[in-house]
Amino acid sequence: RRKRRADRWQTLNGGHRQVAVLEALAEGWGTGRKVRIGYRSPRSGKLRERVIAPYALEPTPSGVYVIGHDDWAKDIRTFKLDRLENATLLNCLFTVPETFDLESHLASGWRIMAGSEITEVALRFAPEVTPHIHERQWYPTQKLEKMADGGCLLRVQVAQPEEMQPFIRSWGAKVEVLAPDWLRAQIGTELQRAAQQYNERSL
Repeated sequence: RRKRRADRWQTLNGGHRQVAVLEALAEGWGTGRKVRIGYRSPRSGKLRERVIAPYALEPTPSGVYVIGHDDWAKDIRTFKLDRLENATLLNCLFTVPETFDLESHLASGWRIMAGSEITEVALRFAPEVTPHIHERQWYPTQKLEKMADGGCLLRVQVAQPEEMQPFIRSWGAKVEVLAPDWLRAQIGTELQRAAQQYNERSL
């Protein structure tokens, strides 16, 4: 399974600008050595140094992620490669715990960012898109409720609601975030900024 994932990773990331970072992580992953990384936080913009034990490299349509034990957090964390500015292979050895199962770990994430803290996300969809919502299962923990106006309410339990933002944005005005409050505020602010840009262009 490890070789199969490595082949997928190499195929999807040939010619990537962060070749040095990828090589350090891949060698650490393959040889069981820790890696010191420089991680640029998407929220604060600060560059933070972390030492991680890379348990897995996971390619996705949106990029490659490294999953492993973070010495600073003393827990398993997921980092997107695009946010790593440097990586240095260390001589500190590590062993992946027998209790670690990648598929089980990823089960709590909407896409890739898993974790132990679960948050409920509630989305209300307009009647015109409700048939599309009922056509498929979007997530294992989902619950669908019919609304009086013909719309529907989708509830999911996920570890990192931030990952749902592209999905939410793709529905435009046909969806409303009801919970959590911080995600509702974030999406609302983005929509207001977008509307303002269009209004300014039309003047």
